[in-house]
Amino acid sequence: MSNNKVLVLGANFAGLTAALSLKHELGKDVDVTVVSKSDRFQFNPSFIWIPFGKRKAKDVVFPVAKTFESHGVEFVHAEATKIDPKTHKVETSRGVHPYDYLVIATGYLNDFDVIPGLGPDGNAYSITHLDGAVDAADNPQRPEGEVPRGWNWEAIPA
Repeated sequence: MSNNKVLVLGANFAGLTAALSLKHELGKDVDVTVVSKSDRFQFNPSFIWIPFGKRKAKDVVFPVAKTFESHGVEFVHAEATKIDPKTHKVETSRGVHPYDYLVIATGYLNDFDVIPGLGPDGNAYSITHLDGAVDAADNPQRPEGEVPRGWNWEAIPA
């Protein structure tokens, strides 16, 4: 009898925790595979320190493949492109992966269009992603005015 196959989409907090917890609890009775378009874990609670110069990007990121491998979890660096719940398969940029159980842990997606001027293309920095935190550190002021490094208090018109 073959093991149940658990496929986890996403390799940051939720995906990493789910994959390692399942493998730890079920051991040899389960095959766990993680598919993620990023091959790095990003410790986003520390993104706030990057614009202030207290951390660098290299301080808050680490490769995930060795961590998964050391716990008996397969890691696939690929982007999920289609989920077929009827056939229990996920298509990715690197092939098709069957599953018995699917964990979707891909994180959130900011919707900066909800408020005009919000987000990286507007009048504010976003540190919810690593590139935004690095952008805030590298560009301490916007062309519209003088903003001291690490400070960006702006009122958004209603």
